[in-house]
Amino acid sequence: MKLGSFIGIVTLKVLMTRQTCTYNEIDGISFLSALLGDSINQKRHDYMYWEFNEGKGPVQLIRKGDWKLLRFVLNNKIELYHMYSDVSECVEVSDNHPEKCQELLNLMNNARTGHPQFPLTKRNPYKKKK
Repeated sequence: MKLGSFIGIVTLKVLMTRQTCTYNEIDGISFLSALLGDSINQKRHDYMYWEFNEGKGPVQLIRKGDWKLLRFVLNNKIELYHMYSDVSECVEVSDNHPEKCQELLNLMNNARTGHPQFPLTKRNPYKKKK
């Protein structure tokens, strides 16, 4: 797992070493420019991927531009929202945009780096280990 998988690690490295990171070691982008108020020169990701395992999880999410796709792993249900016109995520539009769903699912499938500590299975974080 590359270090950039953890939010903020690139920015911390830049702040601590005053050196930029190579993509061989880290797959993230420093947000130091944004912290310093320089949003014009702030590099941006093409998309953002994240997942969580709490509540209705495991759930995978991807955001690209105005679109946000959720995949509920246990039943493979997907939901698509157009964030510009529906910031509250009230109108699920996957049936109307199958091509956008497929594009985002393809990105999602390639974005995840598997790790034994973070499986996409239902877990109970409160269950005591034996």
